[in-house]
Formats: sequence, C-alpha cells, structure tokens
Amino acid sequence: MDHGARSYNEGFHAPNLAQLFTGTLIRTVTGSTDTYRSTVTGAITDGPSNRRSVASGNRNLQPETSTGKSGGFVVEVPHVKGLSVSVDYWEIRQKNIIGSGGGVADDTAALLVATQAALAKGTAIGAIDLGSGTANYQGDPSVVRLPVTQADKDAFAAYNARQVPGNQRAVVGGIDIIRSSYFNKSEQFLNGFDFDISYRFPQFAIGQFNVSTNWSYLNDFHAYTAPGAPRTEYRNGNSANVGGATPIWRGSTTLTWHRKNWSAGLGHYYIGHYTDVNATTTQTVWDSLGDPGYIQPILNNGAYSYRYVVHDSNTYNIFASYRVSAQNRWLNGMSFRFGVNNLFDLKPPLSADSRGYEVGLYNVIARGRTFSLQVTKKL
Repeated sequence: MDHGARSYNEGFHAPNLAQLFTGTLIRTVTGSTDTYRSTVTGAITDGPSNRRSVASGNRNLQPETSTGKSGGFVVEVPHVKGLSVSVDYWEIRQKNIIGSGGGVADDTAALLVATQAALAKGTAIGAIDLGSGTANYQGDPSVVRLPVTQADKDAFAAYNARQVPGNQRAVVGGIDIIRSSYFNKSEQFLNGFDFDISYRFPQFAIGQFNVSTNWSYLNDFHAYTAPGAPRTEYRNGNSANVGGATPIWRGSTTLTWHRKNWSAGLGHYYIGHYTDVNATTTQTVWDSLGDPGYIQPILNNGAYSYRYVVHDSNTYNIFASYRVSAQNRWLNGMSFRFGVNNLFDLKPPLSADSRGYEVGLYNVIARGRTFSLQVTKKL
C-alpha cells in the first residue's frame, strides 16, 4: 500500500528583547586566528590569539519570515510482509533572517573576493586599497582592522612575489576588534531528503527481529547577506553563523531483538565529512601537494577557499534489557537495562576548533566509551 503526503506552512519570528536592546558588551575571544593575514605574515599576533569582541543589539531589526514545503510517500512493499520504504523532500526558505556578525572566516572570504575583483580590473596587487582602518573597509563589517603600516606592506609584498595572481592577497592591517551585532540577512534557503527503510522479520523461535535505517541528505544550504551580495555557502561546512557543522549525509541503523521478557539492540550512527572554514590554505599549497582529498576547494562568496576536510565517523551502541515478571508486587514490572555507548571508543575527528573537535556534533563521542545501567519500576 502506498501513502503520500504534502504540506505547506508559513512562519513569523519577531526579534527578541536581547537582539533589540542589548547594550554594548566588551569581552575577550580566545584562540581566534586571523586567517587572512596569518598565511602571509606568520606572526604570532595573527595566529591563535585573544581578541576583543564588542557585542550590541540593533533596534532596526525586522521580523523573520519563512515558508516551508514538504512532500513524500511511504510504500508497504508488495509481497514482502513487514518491509516499508519512505522518502521525504523538505525545504525551508527564510527572509530577513536575524544573524550576528559574520566573523573572521567571512571577513577572509570577503577580502579574497575584493582582491580578485580588483586584479580582474587590472589593478596591480600593490596598489589595491581594501580600506583597512577606514569606513571604506571591504571586508566583513563585523571585523575592524588597524590602518596599514609599512611593515604590513613589506610582508604582503614579499608574500605576493611568491604567488600566482589567483593566490595573491591585498594588504590589510591587523585585527583591532571583532564586532558582534545583529542584522537581517536578505535570504536563506535549505532543502534535503530523508530516507527510511524498516523491516520486521518473520517470527523466529529465538525471538522477533526488527531492523530500521534512517538517512538524511542535505541538498542545499545557502544565504545572501544583502540583495546582490555573493552567495554564502553553508552546506558541507561548519560556519558559526548556522550553529556549526552541516555535513551532507547523516544516518543511523538499528537492529533490535525481543523474546519474552528479554530485548537487545545494536545501533550504528554515521556522520558524514564536512569542510572546516577555520582550516584553510591556498591553491598553491593544494597544487604542490598533488590536490589531496583531505583539502577541498569550496566556492563561497564568489571566491574559492581551500579547506581541510574533517573526516566522517561511524559509532556503535549496544544495549540489553530484562523485564521482571513475578508475583512479588515490588519486583513485578521492574526493568533492568544495560548499555554501552561508543562501543569501540572512537575519538572525534580532528578540527580547528580550540577544543580539537566539533563540539556540536561530537561532544558525546568525546566522552569515550561509556556504560549505563538503568532500573525502572512501574507503580
């Protein structure tokens, strides 16, 4: 038997009081790397450093609006009792998204785009003025830079002399402060597919087995910060603007067994690879290494960046449980469940996060192999 479904919805979200009226807050951001200058200068101050961050609200924010669409079907496979397959498509289009300042990664991307645009117009690399330390700064507005010094000019000139035009960088000063305020993005769009397969095996003498597998595919995730702005890609990255990593594939498979008062299960969990926006290199380095697979070119904000690929992961959990049936009213209905998470003690894949791994995805795995014992009693 086939079943189909479709849906359409609209949403509205007003800015909260903190986004509107937060006063100026000055704090320190630790381990922040100037990914535009550090490649050029190699200076300690451009590497992982403590930087000032200034946060404030924005009283001119407009409400967010969104439209969502989804559709799919479920098929009870003919002649295979207990087998069902479902496929769902979903999409969300949001306008006037409330976001915070883009940060250093978006600043680097904007500077690279501006540099290549100036070179395309015939401007010599040493004559390009990106407005560092002025109101005409062409990087991300969330980053405030110091005026260019002679030492800056010398360092960038030496670096650019070794680069092909596609890898050259126009001179800018060091980071002064990172501003974190709220603003309305022009538009954000994401869509994807969900796939589910489940099968209930015929009853065996040793018990009942069931297996299910669920997979999600992120097809598109992008935004425009303003009308006419370059497209910002969030799919297959880990931008802080969207809460962290967005791998293309994620999935799980579970096998369970039940017999009388006993049950047990094995779960497999997969998180696909993604690129690290905070671990980038140049095309020259990528080419010199023979175009390795652990570095991936990503077109973002109108220019290519060469990012480190954080590899995928496979983890396994197991459990076994027993439900007591007894005439004693205190024991009857009591259940014992023993489980092991991260059965093979997998370590989180390395990323450029200051903690060494993507916390949003791998905080549970980072604990290592863990054991649990649960006792419940129905009253």
